[in-house]
Amino acid sequence: MIELPGQTARYFLKIAYRGSAYRGWQKQPHGNTIQDHIERAFHYLYKPIKLYGSSRTDRGVHATGQVAHVDLAPIAPPKLLYSLNALLPSDIVITRLAPVLASAHARYSALSRSYRYTIYKRPNALASDLGFFCHTPLAIEPMNRAAAHLVGLRSFASFCKNRRALKHHFCHIKAAWWEEDKVSYRFFIEGNRFLQQMVRAVAACLVEVGRGKLSLEELEEIIAAQDRCRIKHVLPAHGLCLTHVTYPETLWLPTKDSDSMAEQSVYDLEAYKQSVQEGHLHASQ
Repeated sequence: MIELPGQTARYFLKIAYRGSAYRGWQKQPHGNTIQDHIERAFHYLYKPIKLYGSSRTDRGVHATGQVAHVDLAPIAPPKLLYSLNALLPSDIVITRLAPVLASAHARYSALSRSYRYTIYKRPNALASDLGFFCHTPLAIEPMNRAAAHLVGLRSFASFCKNRRALKHHFCHIKAAWWEEDKVSYRFFIEGNRFLQQMVRAVAACLVEVGRGKLSLEELEEIIAAQDRCRIKHVLPAHGLCLTHVTYPETLWLPTKDSDSMAEQSVYDLEAYKQSVQEGHLHASQ
């Protein structure tokens, strides 16, 4: 066990995982969730801790940019990150451990969350659990026109699986668009919050637009109806990936190598911005 001083401070963890073998992010009575495995590793090395995640990804959903916070000793030894990853399954990796303000919260301090949904144009034997194979060609231009209708502050009640536990269904979508290459179609969406199965339900409707089965007018009717019964199906979980969570730069605490943790690109913000086409990203800068 790693011995750490008794005093504690708050840290953000950046986590990547392949969700295929797990029951989602959030801890459950039957176990085998991402949160379960990481908390177990901390318990073995350090002491029992409680993780608080930025997004409760569903069973089978992947992440390259999940964020969680935990309270640890103020100066965690460098070997802690290495030791945690040595205990974790190979498809769960903690990529960063960053000190933040004591008031910072992985979920409630987040400015936005970004997801990507991948649809393969042909079967992919080596990555079949990382994308959904669509048998029919999709027209990306009408899909992008439809995606533009999602941007802004709107009620997405029609796209929410579980409506009872929520006070409201309004989400502020900052950007939504499709990209295409020879191998796949990829849907990108960024918003301040997302409802249960919302991204998969939205992507399914946009695919219907791309297939010529749903018009823009009909999509607007579905949104306005605020009725989940209007959604015929959602896309499978394995095509979805949580790619990025944006936070105020003022949350990061200084470290030995930099005056600001944000300057160290701990959450790869600059790499993320460069990975999308110029003009598409409307995240908080």
